[in-house]
This record gives sequence, C-alpha cells and structure tokens, in this order.
Amino acid sequence: MSISVAGGLSSSHHAATQPSATTQTTYRQRCMENLSLDKVTDLENQESKWNKLATISTVAFFALAIASFIATSVLLPAYLPLVGIGAITAAFLTVPQIQKFRSWAGEALQERSKYEEIQHQYAKLTAETPMELQRILLNMGIIWNHIPGISDRQPEQLYGLTPILAHAKYLEAQTLALIEARDEAVNEAQGITADRQMKAYKQQYALQCEDRALKSKIKNAFYQAVLRDPQFTGTFEGIGSLSKINVEERMLGNALNDAAAGQLFAFSNNAIAPISYTDAKTMTVAQLGQRFFTAMHA
Repeated sequence: MSISVAGGLSSSHHAATQPSATTQTTYRQRCMENLSLDKVTDLENQESKWNKLATISTVAFFALAIASFIATSVLLPAYLPLVGIGAITAAFLTVPQIQKFRSWAGEALQERSKYEEIQHQYAKLTAETPMELQRILLNMGIIWNHIPGISDRQPEQLYGLTPILAHAKYLEAQTLALIEARDEAVNEAQGITADRQMKAYKQQYALQCEDRALKSKIKNAFYQAVLRDPQFTGTFEGIGSLSKINVEERMLGNALNDAAAGQLFAFSNNAIAPISYTDAKTMTVAQLGQRFFTAMHA
C-alpha cells in the first residue's frame, strides 16, 4: 500500500476519487478524508500541545509560588500569611485550567487512536481479494452486486467501498470490546459480597459499557446502510441524533415510565420510529441498518 500525505491512503487496487467543485461530497469521500495521515498528525500535535501547556502551567505555578515565599520570608516576613493566601487563591484558578489541558490532551489521544485503528482496518481490507470482500459484505447481509455502481463483471470495484467498510469494521470491533468489558464487570460484581460500594461501581461501569456499545452498534448500522448506497451525500447527524441521556438518567426515567428515557436514537423524520434501547439490544446491525437506509431515502 502507498501512502499519500495530501490525499490520505491510496491502494494499489483503488485510488481515492477527489470530489469536484460542482458535485456534493459523498459519504465515501468523507470516509476517505478520515484516512489521511494529516488527521492523525494534527491530533498528535494537539495532544502534545495540551500536555506541554499543562506541564508549563504546573511548573510555572510552583516556581512562582516558591519564589514568592522565599522572597517574602527574606524581605517582608510579616506579609508571609498574605502570600500564602494568594498562593491558595492562585491554585484554585490554575488547577482547573491545568485539568482542562490534561482532559483535552486525553481527548486528542482517544481521537488519534480511533483514526489509527480505522486506517489499520483499511490497510487490511485493501489487502483482501474481491471474493473475501464479497464474503465480508454478505456477513453484513449485503449482496455485493446489488450495490449501485458495482458491476457483476467487475468485482474489483468493491475496493472503492473499503473506506466505508473500514469504519464499519472499526465500530464492530469497538462494540465487541465494550460488550466484553461489560460482561467482565458484571462477573466481577457478582463475585463481590462484602464491599457494597465496589459492587455498585462495577455494576454502574457495566451499564456504561453497554450504553457505549449500543451507540457504537447504531453508528455501525448507519455505515452499513451507506454501504448499500455509497453515493449518499448526507450525514449521520443529518439523519438523526443519539440520546444524550446518561445511564443514571435512563434508569430513573425507566423507573418513572418516561418514554424518552427508552429512546437511544431519534430520526429527524418523525415518520420513522426511533430506535429504542431494547431495539438496539435485540436487533441485528443489519436490521438497524435497514432503518437507516429507509431514513436516507425518505
């Protein structure tokens, strides 16, 4: 595989098609943009920048505080208590900002890891044979030669779908990893008898993993719908939105029979029924993908 810094990844099987100024950007082209090495480099630079700012702020604060204490104790010892109060006040202002820098660095790291994994999936897919790509699509419930723009006589055209397929495979792996983490937390919680606080923590963590897993499953369903129509020019956000209700709010809402608490994804088109938490748990990705496919063409 060859790597192009400006245009992302290009395969010996398939080269990226650049959108023209007169056409709308397809979702396949959006996926291709996520395969650019510039994306990873930018996030790596952001992570480094926020970590450096956090370190510099920490060092500067302690250096200034220590210097102030030393100077005051030598020159104006009577004012030492005031300097102490000033240092405490400065700490209340500085520490939250340092924590923000660390948080932003962590977010950049997570995003970078995500795109690196998507690029890894892309590299694996472009190394597969057309027959193997057909099998992967069939396992998703997608008949390859029913996809618009794919000819029966040219199965190598399937390589054009690998940017979308890489995102779907990434989300599939993420969903499985989160489900495994949920099951592990549940098993650990069942083994705890004395420490009620730790047991509750493990149970809550299990629910959080499940919530994240189901949201990844829903996003995967969207990508599988796009695989059925690679020329789709809309966006996930344009079709609808994931629920912003957290695990605790959902549990409380369910206890109070609040219908909104049971919704995990609401379509912008009110004629299409929202995806409930139960739907996301019991339906396959392919079945959920049919809902998105309907919404894409409603």
